[in-house]
Amino acid sequence: MRKILKDYYEHCVSNPQTLISRIFGLHRVKLPGNKKIHFVVMGNVFPSNKDIHEVYDLKGSTIGRSIPEEEARKNPRAVMKDLNWLGRSKKIYLGEEKGSKFVQQMEIDVAFLAKMKIMDYSLLIGYHDMQLGNKRNIRDQTLTVLEGSVIETISRNASIGGGGKRRSRQMKKLMREIDSETLIAMGPSSARLPDESPAERRYCIFYQDQGGYQATDINNRPMNEIYYLGIIDIFTKYDRNKKMETFLKGIIDDKKKLSSVNPTFYGERFLQFMKDSIVSAENNQADILRIGMNPNLNNTRNIITEEGVTEI
Repeated sequence: MRKILKDYYEHCVSNPQTLISRIFGLHRVKLPGNKKIHFVVMGNVFPSNKDIHEVYDLKGSTIGRSIPEEEARKNPRAVMKDLNWLGRSKKIYLGEEKGSKFVQQMEIDVAFLAKMKIMDYSLLIGYHDMQLGNKRNIRDQTLTVLEGSVIETISRNASIGGGGKRRSRQMKKLMREIDSETLIAMGPSSARLPDESPAERRYCIFYQDQGGYQATDINNRPMNEIYYLGIIDIFTKYDRNKKMETFLKGIIDDKKKLSSVNPTFYGERFLQFMKDSIVSAENNQADILRIGMNPNLNNTRNIITEEGVTEI
């Protein structure tokens, strides 16, 4: 990651509207026993003051890119994927004005990622239904607070030994145990998420509408959804291991549909998938008129399989 940091910084400076996740810092914590943990602090795509009613992680790939619909219906925090998106006939509703800005910025960002030989990134999309607002209290249910007893638990277990990979596995196991036991034992936290969007969001066009990018119709009039958008998972380079993965998986599946492909092709496919997902004045006036001011009212039913989507 450090190898691309200078280029990443220059890209963000010259493209203040970038959709690529903001990196705020690379950090190292030294624990007792001279053990070290490295981590990255990044900006959250989603705001702290809004419920996110649906979440999608889109790569433009359709091999293995779904979660069970039953899980998605039961869990409001479930992250759905490309085949769920296609199966639900989801769209991004942006009039010509907003849609062109969104596509233009994606093209700039994808060109940069391809130049850096990065692939396997995603467009993360969070839907906020303005009619529902925060009635379901989803945002507070997703808050996890690490308080004193948790930090002490980590400290007591920080002397775990072994190599880097073994330590990493042990730390992940420890955090899972803390999440499932310690936090529950602590009971509800009194901490609350802020009711206002972070100040820095007002300077980016894609955060201009209550911290996000509000849907618009073909006449650029506002609709009832706000999209929270960002390109995430930008650390995977197309190295020798990824090339081998492409070769091996390509024996069984269509290489053009795999997630692990060369950065140039990945970027082209990613962009085309996103462009096809945008409903604007140019590509689906009838669909907007049918759905009207609530784009969630889509009754098309589809069957999702690993091979693709079949409409019924």
